[in-house]
Amino acid sequence: MKLLRRLTLTLLALLLVVLIAVLQIASNRIAIPPRNELLPGQISILAEPNDSGMSITESLASDQTPYLLALPHSPLSKTGTLLQEQLRARGTQLTDQLRGTILLLHGFGGSKEDNLRITERFTAAGFACIMPDLPGQGSHPHNSASFGRREVPLLNNLVLELQNKHQLPTNTAVFGISQGGAIALQLAAQHPETFQTVVSLSTFANLAEIIARSTKHNSISKPLLPLVDWNTRLRFGFRPSQISPESAAQHITIPTYLAHGEQDQLIPPSHAQRIFQNLSTPHKKLRLVADANHNNVLAKGHLIYADIVSFLLTHAASPASTKS
Repeated sequence: MKLLRRLTLTLLALLLVVLIAVLQIASNRIAIPPRNELLPGQISILAEPNDSGMSITESLASDQTPYLLALPHSPLSKTGTLLQEQLRARGTQLTDQLRGTILLLHGFGGSKEDNLRITERFTAAGFACIMPDLPGQGSHPHNSASFGRREVPLLNNLVLELQNKHQLPTNTAVFGISQGGAIALQLAAQHPETFQTVVSLSTFANLAEIIARSTKHNSISKPLLPLVDWNTRLRFGFRPSQISPESAAQHITIPTYLAHGEQDQLIPPSHAQRIFQNLSTPHKKLRLVADANHNNVLAKGHLIYADIVSFLLTHAASPASTKS
C-alpha cells in the first residue's frame, strides 16, 4: 500500500512538472517571439535610403525604444512615382510640404525594418514616418510582447516625444499589420487626442480566439487554454483573452480603414468584419482582398496603396503643422 501511494505521488508530481513545462512553453510562444535577422533588401534600403526616395534617421527614444524616422527625399523611387501618378488620377493635389505623420507598427516577430517598403509609398505622398521596434521584437531591449497592454502607453509617449524632438506634423495616423494592427486599434481607442486616423490590416478581433484556433488539431492543448491565459498574465502582465480589438473598436471615434485577405487562414476575414461592425466612427471603410492571404494584402490589393493614402489625406492630412 505504501509503495502504491509513493508511486501515485511520484506520478502526480511528474504530471505537475509536465503541466508547468507545457504552460511555460505556451506562454513563451505568445509573448516571446523569435527575433529575425534583417533581410538583404532591408539592409540595402538602409544603406542607400535616397534611392527609395527617403532620408532615414535611426535613433533611440528616451525609453530606449529603437526607431527609424523616414522623410521624403528627391528624387522619388519608381514605386513612389507610380503612387503619385495614381493619386493625381484621383484628383489629389500633392505639395512639397509634409502632410502629416504616420506611426507604422510591424507584425508579430517582425521589426521596424519590415515597414520600409511601405514607408517608401507614404513618404512619396508627403508623410513623415515613424517606425519603432515593438517590445520583445527587433532590437527592442524589453524581453517580451504584450499585444497592446504595455505598447499603447509606450507608443503614445513615443509619438509625442518624437513630434517635439524632430518638429514633425502633429496631425498623426497610426498604421499596423496583424499584431501591429491590433495595437493600432487600441491606440486609436485610447488616444484620439494623439491620432486622427487609423489603418489596420489583417488583424484579429480577439487574441485568445486565434490562440485557440492554433490548437484546434491538438486535443490536449485546448483544455489548458484557461491555464495558459492565467500563466501569461502571471509571467508577462497580460491575459490574451483581454486583448480585444473588437472591444476597442466600440470606443474608436476617429476615421478607420480596415483591410483583410479573404483567403487568410491564420485570421479569418470574419474578424475584420466584426471589428468593422463595432466601430463607433461614421468614417470607416472595410476592404476585403479576394486573392490575399495573411501576408500579402498589400501585394494583392489592386491600387490599395492609393486607396489607403487617399483615406489618410482625406481624414488626417493637412498643411504642415508642427509643435512650437
